Amino acid sequence: MQKQLSFPLKCVRAKSKIRLLLVDDQEIYIAKWREILDARIFQIEVARSADEALAFFASEQAISEIDLVISDISMHKTSEKGALQKLGGELAGMLLARKLRKLGYKNEIVLVSTGIDDFMGFVLCKLFLRFIGANWLVPKRTLLTNSPVFYRAYLL
Repeated sequence: MQKQLSFPLKCVRAKSKIRLLLVDDQEIYIAKWREILDARIFQIEVARSADEALAFFASEQAISEIDLVISDISMHKTSEKGALQKLGGELAGMLLARKLRKLGYKNEIVLVSTGIDDFMGFVLCKLFLRFIGANWLVPKRTLLTNSPVFYRAYLL
């Protein structure tokens, strides 16, 4: 049974589906997002590493065509020689968000993380995530319950 997902993102297109790039190295979370997101509304592209996501955005056309990026923060399958491997997979999603902003990506970026509770999510959003270019944070534990909670990242 597919649950209708509503979240406050500014990625509405008048005539076509919302194009979403989902970046995660774990199939269980890719499957969970696919289960939750309505296929009538979202066209989902998948990258299984931050480097694969960067390769996807190699053209200016891709930068303007993707309406939304949802990325895991910690990805261990980032390639050994990849641009984001230097600082390790633990921060790959954050580094990806920063690089996408430098490439000119202006649409919404959602970061998803395990081990984040309500208080930690609030603190991360208020003090840190906006500076790296992310708009939202979703704790993975809420995703697993089919009710993802989106914390807005904003400046003080």
